[in-house]
Amino acid sequence: SKSDRGGALKFFQTAFDRTGDPCLEGRIARMMEYIELRQRSADPAACNAPPWEDVTVRSLPEGTPPQEVVGEHLRVFMAECTWRWAKLRGMSYDAAKEARQLEEHQEDFA
Repeated sequence: SKSDRGGALKFFQTAFDRTGDPCLEGRIARMMEYIELRQRSADPAACNAPPWEDVTVRSLPEGTPPQEVVGEHLRVFMAECTWRWAKLRGMSYDAAKEARQLEEHQEDFA
C-alpha cells in the first residue's frame, strides 16, 4: 500500500534474508505473516479471522510420538471450532478465544 514505505521490496529483502530463516517453513511463515498483515490492513473484517498459525497443522519431524501428532491436529480443530463459534456470535476470533474459557460457554465446546 502507499502508506507502507518499501512495500513488497522491503518484504522480499527481509523474508529472503539468508541469515534470517533459512528453512522453507521459516520463509513460508514470513510470507504468510506478510499476506495476513496486508489483508488485515486492506479489509477490516479480516481482523476477526484467526492467525494462519492457529488454523494450520505444523510440520512435525519424522518419528514424532502419536500423542503429539494427535495433539497438533486437535489444536487446529479447536481453533477451527472457535472461529466458527465466533462467526456465529459476531465476535472476533481473539475475543472468542478468551470467551470460550468462561464457564458459561464451556458447554458449547464440550
